[in-house]
Amino acid sequence: MISDTLKKQIRDLAGNRCGYCLSLQKYVLGMLEIDHIIPQAKGGTDDPDNLWLACRLCNGYKGVQTTACLSKDSKNYSAF
Repeated sequence: MISDTLKKQIRDLAGNRCGYCLSLQKYVLGMLEIDHIIPQAKGGTDDPDNLWLACRLCNGYKGVQTTACLSKDSKNYSAF
């Protein structure tokens, strides 16, 4: 479980904005969420280095993905 203190630290480090689309909390419907960069489903932990802030839309889109197609060659590359 992620403590309230750690949640506040992550929020402060992120500048109260989504780490993916950079939307500020004041422009996002609902609270920004604590995201596991490496999802727990893929072995990610609650370690502060694995946590970031994300809006619900970005967090939902990312899901358990850890790779992304970044070029026209359609190859997947590690996102983190």
